[in-house]
Amino acid sequence: MYTLTITLKANAILLFTIALIGTTDVFKLAHALFHLKFPRKLVYLCMFMYRYLSVIHEEYDRLKNTVKVRSFHPGTNVNTLKTYAYMAGMLFVNSYERSERVYQALTLRGFRGDFPMLRHFYLHRVDVLFGVFMVITILARFVIWK
Repeated sequence: MYTLTITLKANAILLFTIALIGTTDVFKLAHALFHLKFPRKLVYLCMFMYRYLSVIHEEYDRLKNTVKVRSFHPGTNVNTLKTYAYMAGMLFVNSYERSERVYQALTLRGFRGDFPMLRHFYLHRVDVLFGVFMVITILARFVIWK
């Protein structure tokens, strides 16, 4: 019974988190993290990681297609392991070179370690109502599920 309760609570928390954060734009989320006083380097790391994961995935697809063109068929042998190791190595090298080019481009555009925020958050009546609703929901849960 305890296992079922813990599982249901964990799944409910996960679903609520996905519902609240999943619909938010990543850059708005990063802006909110700035206002919550998260370390700037951590927020920038998350922003750049989000931006360049798709670029790295495209690079991986390109390498995978290159290997397919050379009629590579994966198996359980040393050649397969070497090929995958070379692909991983090339992915790291290409990612490093890309990061150097991105850094140079940011520097040329005047990046000094801070992104200017064009629109800031303000507390609206809807935000307060949503917060009150969530608090009432959480308190009702404790009263009902004693």
